[in-house]
Amino acid sequence: LGENGAGKSTLVSILFGHYTADEGEILVRGKRLPPGDPRAALAAGVGMVHQHFTLADNLSVLDNVMLGTEPLWRPASARRAARAKLVATAERLGLAVDPEARVATLSVGERQRVEILKALTRGASILILDEPTAVLTPQEVASLFGVLRRLVAEGLAIIDDAIGAAMLAGAAFLEAAFGFCLGCKIFAVLIRAGIVSETVCEECNDLSLRIPALRQAR
Repeated sequence: LGENGAGKSTLVSILFGHYTADEGEILVRGKRLPPGDPRAALAAGVGMVHQHFTLADNLSVLDNVMLGTEPLWRPASARRAARAKLVATAERLGLAVDPEARVATLSVGERQRVEILKALTRGASILILDEPTAVLTPQEVASLFGVLRRLVAEGLAIIDDAIGAAMLAGAAFLEAAFGFCLGCKIFAVLIRAGIVSETVCEECNDLSLRIPALRQAR
């Protein structure tokens, strides 16, 4: 949680390896992640849904999900298996999406579903969402929270950075966004100088973050 400019997006980008922290280390299930290495984060089961989606508009949903998962030298594509896995995951979680639809034709909410599916089909067990509700309608927000509840029920860990306006909304937002979605409460409150307070559930230790201070947060 934190105001605009407090460093929430910077912090989650550090977790995923887009940025390198000034100090500290990131541990996933007790193993240290090399700093600034998204590929290592993916291999460790960490997926991220960015606030500004990283999809190719001219490609289909399936092509976006498969992009970067196959070596160039592979003689045959595993497109059929990938499609079956995508459809099965989408149906299980209620993330309705047409695998053959071109991303350019999708709504913002549908594009976010594709980003979530892309992370899940690549084996993410820890899902980072960067301000996921910022661009959604109220109906899409409700749908997203339902998806997150189902993911938590399946054993996934969710890291969600919330916008400053959400923090000001108080306990009602926290209960709606975190108490229902996460299944446990892990809050870190940021200001521009760094982390000023945190409440951590001791039973949740899949990912532990040790950053004494986040300097030059953006």
